[in-house]
Amino acid sequence: MIALLDTATDTAVFALMKNGETLFHAEKTGRFGASVILPKMIESASAQGLNMADVTSWLVGKGPGSFTGTRVGIAFAHGLSTGFGTLMKGSNSGYTFLDHALKQNSEAKSIAVLHDGRRDEVIVNIFQLKNQQWIAVEIFICKIIEIAEKTASIDALVSPMPFEKLSEVNHSSQIICDVKPHIQGLCRDQSIEPSNASDEALGLHPIYVRPAVFVEPLKTRNPQI
Repeated sequence: MIALLDTATDTAVFALMKNGETLFHAEKTGRFGASVILPKMIESASAQGLNMADVTSWLVGKGPGSFTGTRVGIAFAHGLSTGFGTLMKGSNSGYTFLDHALKQNSEAKSIAVLHDGRRDEVIVNIFQLKNQQWIAVEIFICKIIEIAEKTASIDALVSPMPFEKLSEVNHSSQIICDVKPHIQGLCRDQSIEPSNASDEALGLHPIYVRPAVFVEPLKTRNPQI
């Protein structure tokens, strides 16, 4: 049995799969989706007779998207996998959106997943079909007004962002907006799975496009403290 988890967007999703069949699925949308779904998912799965001890591997989305949400998901899954002695693999969270684009354009050879980068910006996550496999080839940030120019050669665009934020983007392909992650899409990632704990650690670094920014802590008002 495989456990899949993605908390990179506003919709946190968890599923259990076996032989390609989804045995359990849970999701929670909202700012604190990850913090709500993670404590309850094991209880809910157990209520359906699914034992987490039977999980043979974890497949976890590592962004891009919400950096805090992604770290929470990775840490949670890592704790469980370590406790049960199973390895976990980190995958690009963009895989959870490819199916939405392919349903509209089954002939697409390139897909851009657009994540909300705030500040009127988007995180552009580009995938290409190579040797019958979808590969993440580029990730960058651009202004919303630059999307059409930056993705002019892309066959399909898909985003969890609402249509209102992207309505003015004039692209040759219609942007599929306001969609939730399809967690089973993580299985499209055909990259090599970790064989040991060292390989696992290297593959679990969250995908974060912006460089980290140090914020100096506020000084205390009471000098005696």
